[in-house]
Amino acid sequence: MRLLLTLMLALLVAVLAACADDADDEDAAVDADDQTEVVDDTTTDDHADMSDDHDMAADDHADMTMELDDETFLAAMIEHHEGAVDMSEIALDRAEQEELRQMAQEIIEAQEAEIDQMQAWLDEWFDGGHGDHGISHEEMGMDMDMDEFREAEPFDLAFIDEMIIHHEGAIDMARAILETTERDELREMAEEIIEAQEVEIQQMREWRAEWFDS
Repeated sequence: MRLLLTLMLALLVAVLAACADDADDEDAAVDADDQTEVVDDTTTDDHADMSDDHDMAADDHADMTMELDDETFLAAMIEHHEGAVDMSEIALDRAEQEELRQMAQEIIEAQEAEIDQMQAWLDEWFDGGHGDHGISHEEMGMDMDMDEFREAEPFDLAFIDEMIIHHEGAIDMARAILETTERDELREMAEEIIEAQEVEIQQMREWRAEWFDS
């Protein structure tokens, strides 16, 4: 009889222990689910923050978009072209690659002709223009130190990097005037600037990869 009671008591203890283990497992599972939900919420919040940052960056870029009238475009693009001519004249003396010297010569010839045409329009339409066009060198892709540029080493790499930025500034201005001008002459010149300088940017990027990224 005593043996039977002992066996029954041992069985009861084992059953109670098993029930306790099951309860612990369920609690652990609940905790794991809660932790997963916290991680998921955090990930969602981070993604939302990143989206907000992206939207803010896009808004900032939109705020920097230039709105140009014809007179401002002409005055700014003349100065911009003069900068490209100055850079290209330095390249004729310093560039090591013949292809780069040839491009510099082509830039000088094309942009000097456009400067003459734009100055003629400025004189005809706006009596020579109002002088200060109000666009910063940074906006025009001209935020560089010319003295440092003259002494840059390797010069060919410096020319490519700076002229790409410079060309991108011209393309931005050309696209801006296409949105506002009603003059067919300006529209045609702006389209020619975009087409020619996009081709030159692509060529310079290919040279950069070939000459300096290997």
